[in-house]
Amino acid sequence: MAQINAPALGNLRAQGGLRPHRRFNPSAGAFGGPLRKFPETIGLGDDNVVFGLGSVVAAGAGSQTLTGNVSREMVLRDLVIAAGTVRGRVSAITAAGDALLQGGTVPVEMFAPSNLKRPEFGIPVYTGTVTVTLTVDAAATIDAGFSID
Repeated sequence: MAQINAPALGNLRAQGGLRPHRRFNPSAGAFGGPLRKFPETIGLGDDNVVFGLGSVVAAGAGSQTLTGNVSREMVLRDLVIAAGTVRGRVSAITAAGDALLQGGTVPVEMFAPSNLKRPEFGIPVYTGTVTVTLTVDAAATIDAGFSID
């Protein structure tokens, strides 16, 4: 297995190939020395990597909204929406009052867990509410969340 040194990682990061992780420390070796998944003391949000928007059960076709309140500074990355095999359209995505979806609606499949080319938002949010509004064609259980830094 090839070793990756810190300058090579820096070059990849500069080209947009890697996103920095708050536990990466180039001064402590190739990957910052051993990473501890759970440190001895965990503060609020230190190791959170997912921001859940909850779940909603749609009894039939219609509009649904999933909402989450931001409790700390974070960067919203990938949005994942699981709606089973039901077709739907996302009509609005907002973070702290700012619209993240511009123009018309997009298919919910764009944010499906199976889509490995989901758009990454990279939007910093400090406080406020994050909402996703979508319309489904039939009864479904809908779950959504963002990966975060």
